[in-house]
Amino acid sequence: MGAKPSVISEEDVNRLSQDPNIKFIEPEIKDWHQVFSSNVPSGRLDKRDLIKFLKRVFPRGDPADFAGLFMQKFSVSIKDADEQDASSKKREMSFRDFLLVMSITAKGTTEEKMHWTFSMYDHDGDGYVSEDELKRMLVGLVKLVGGKKLPDSGLYARRITEQLASEPDKGFTLEEFMQETRKDRVMMQLMGGIDMKNANDDPFKQWQRLSAAMRASKEKH
Repeated sequence: MGAKPSVISEEDVNRLSQDPNIKFIEPEIKDWHQVFSSNVPSGRLDKRDLIKFLKRVFPRGDPADFAGLFMQKFSVSIKDADEQDASSKKREMSFRDFLLVMSITAKGTTEEKMHWTFSMYDHDGDGYVSEDELKRMLVGLVKLVGGKKLPDSGLYARRITEQLASEPDKGFTLEEFMQETRKDRVMMQLMGGIDMKNANDDPFKQWQRLSAAMRASKEKH
């Protein structure tokens, strides 16, 4: 952490700026690369790097659970050369992978953010967010932003699942998630930290509003 940042080539900056899935312009890509390379000198972000990075953003929080869920979902699995077992793998993200995530959370449309948020919660990718998946992510997010345990997290996840899902035993679908969060701003903030009035805020500022949204949702329900 805090290492001297590497310099990204103009060729790479131009290539990334032409990527249709990356919403940053060239100066922004250079800024993000400076942040990324300062925190990840190897150029490949792993869970330990992410925990250290998030700890700098949320010094009072505990990012371990969230980092584990995030890396399991959005990183790639590679062989860990340091392990004797050939089947041992760890998960890493390249700078491009990192930019793709930041592009959606910082500059994506509301629908893109909602799709991304749903995919975060749908840990096994079966098209449903189960009560257990919801519980794990909510607890991870609460610990990330404030380091406190969500009271009665199982009951809390059950109530939200029952509110959103037509089949609570399976969980809620993307369509059900989008339908409910479009009409309920408190639910939108709770589930994804998405503020309609500040849709292009830095993603970390969005996440910091999660605690307030949870308190509001608890009072409402």
